[in-house]
Amino acid sequence: MKVGLFFGTFDPLHIGHDQIASYFLENYFDQIWFVITPHNPHKEKLVLTDEKIRLEMVKKFCDGNLNFVCSDVEFSLKQPNHTSDTVSKLLEMHPNIDFSVIIGQDNLMHLDKWKNYERILDIGVYVYPRDIESESNGTLESHPNVKICDCKLMEISSSEIRDNISKGLNINHLVPDKVIELIYKNKLYTP
Repeated sequence: MKVGLFFGTFDPLHIGHDQIASYFLENYFDQIWFVITPHNPHKEKLVLTDEKIRLEMVKKFCDGNLNFVCSDVEFSLKQPNHTSDTVSKLLEMHPNIDFSVIIGQDNLMHLDKWKNYERILDIGVYVYPRDIESESNGTLESHPNVKICDCKLMEISSSEIRDNISKGLNINHLVPDKVIELIYKNKLYTP
């Protein structure tokens, strides 16, 4: 089985995540595993919503789609979480699964600065476009285990959604219904 690992804080999960995951499922993978990151080393943990609530959002979203799997593997690993450590753990737990990592173009530009990034390249990296203005990382873009994909550019961000909620704006067109219910139930992102 071929599985795409889609890492994120998912704070909150939105339709952009859904569209990216659906694209990769349709074109490359048998399943997409949403790996919730409790503490990304590049983000301040204090500003993140509690990881159990973020996990619940992703679980609710994945319910009903056998090809979307919610993974809390990083909850039991040392924090901050590093993708290479998670990849090693998943390969140890599931030696018969063919894993690859799905990342945004912005992350590819800095992948060579990540801890043990070669481990990530070993299993393969699938890259979706991001609206960024920056130099490319030509070395990694031409790496044989990196596949630049023709996924539709997503112009939605979790920070934009959090900002809209704090301003009282409607987010129904940006967030799946099951996730919206949890946001309002838990009074998330309100001032």
